[in-house]
Amino acid sequence: MNIKRIIIPGLLLIWGNLLFAQQNFLSNTFSLSIDGKGNIDALEVLPAGKNLVAKDSAGVLLQLVKDGKQYKPESAAFAKNTITLRYPNGLIARIRVSSKNTYLRFELTEISKDADAVIWGPLNTSIGDTIGNTIGVVRSPEYAVGIIALNTKTTGGELVNEEGAVYDRGTTAVKKSFGSSLQAFTVDRSHNRDITVWDRWKNVPVKGIPEGKLEGSAIAIFGSEPSDVLPVISNIEQSEGLPHPLWKKEWIKQSAYSGRPYMITSFSEQNIDTLLRYAKRMGLAGVYHEGPFTTWGNFELDKKLFPNGIKGFTECVNKAHAMGLRLGFHTLSNFITTNDAYVTPKPGLFNSK
Repeated sequence: MNIKRIIIPGLLLIWGNLLFAQQNFLSNTFSLSIDGKGNIDALEVLPAGKNLVAKDSAGVLLQLVKDGKQYKPESAAFAKNTITLRYPNGLIARIRVSSKNTYLRFELTEISKDADAVIWGPLNTSIGDTIGNTIGVVRSPEYAVGIIALNTKTTGGELVNEEGAVYDRGTTAVKKSFGSSLQAFTVDRSHNRDITVWDRWKNVPVKGIPEGKLEGSAIAIFGSEPSDVLPVISNIEQSEGLPHPLWKKEWIKQSAYSGRPYMITSFSEQNIDTLLRYAKRMGLAGVYHEGPFTTWGNFELDKKLFPNGIKGFTECVNKAHAMGLRLGFHTLSNFITTNDAYVTPKPGLFNSK
């Protein structure tokens, strides 16, 4: 067999046996290296150049899940801005890589139809000082590494159940004996499924959604000095069109107002003026409602509290803003109450046996 050998900086290709050695991906502040088996063998914050990958515990870029089993890639091939990963049983995945100013962007563009889910990572690091479980950032005094899900189909955390739910404090970053791991995942929700919900209800029918395919799952990976983490996350949110809430034209995560105390009480159209005066006199940031809605999903306002509906609620908000205060309310945006109009027909109890 004729074997052609081509050497490109950071990459060795030997055509014929298709041996792929290593590829480096760079942002202005970060370097990530992937070997010929799809393992992440180097994470470096530039310009220091210290490898932050956990010793003897190399992470992996992307795992596939099929029939409840997780598969690591057996090989990785690199072309311009594309990584092709091959798995057991002929499964493949293709990933588009984009180098941004402060981060690297990875997006799944193609995958075998047999896959049920994908797992980004885990990225295993030697950092174990500070673990941001939910936000997905790990820090030492010198370095920080982070992973951020870039769209609604991608969830930060460990995939531990069929429904793709993450509970407790979050698992986007997890402390390990060697340091820490970072991970995210996407479940194929494009077809009808019968799954276990909350580890209790069996064979619950879940209708598929067309936009729930695995393709399009995307993450950002970055490395920086600890003091630069918030500016980097801010840049990612704005560059990727993610929610980026502001208060007085300043990002809320860097605003001094975000840590101020507030009043929790049941405000209404009738008592809002009194409660706002109290909050102002006590130097509080605003007033927060525990439950202004009669349903979650359509979020119908309680007519006893807000007889004029959204118009009355808006007037409460305008009064608060005129006094330099905020109004808030409690909800979980991915929960739907059984009495909401979105739930049809009226549900009964699932058989938990």
